[in-house]
Amino acid sequence: MLAALGIVALVLAISAGNEGVDQQKIAHEATEQVKEEVAGLNEAVEAANEFQEESSELAEQNTKQINQQVAKAVEGGEEELHRLRRRVVGLEEEAESRAEETEALQQETKALRQEGKATAAGQKELAAEVKALSAQVEELEEELAQLEP
Repeated sequence: MLAALGIVALVLAISAGNEGVDQQKIAHEATEQVKEEVAGLNEAVEAANEFQEESSELAEQNTKQINQQVAKAVEGGEEELHRLRRRVVGLEEEAESRAEETEALQQETKALRQEGKATAAGQKELAAEVKALSAQVEELEEELAQLEP
């Protein structure tokens, strides 16, 4: 901005053609102003570059730290997932084993019910035989009672 003002002042001085003004002095002053402005801009660029470098270093450090934390979290998550998968496999095996036990118990219960039905039928037969034998015993006792004087 100052450089532009210096150049404008130089152009005005030269175009004015005023004899009392030393054109070389004005040109020299304008050149000095431009050099100072350029030097100031160079310093600002250097400061910006240093700031950018520091920012880049901090960003790199932050990125490394974030990556490390993410890696730890992922590793912990993977370990937990592996542990849960093992637990699921164990529970599935236990469920399968219990299903087999249940099936075996159901078959055993069915067999016991059939056996119970057979036993009940056998008890009915025995009861009928006992009744028939009791009736025969009564008949024999009656015959015996008639045979005795």
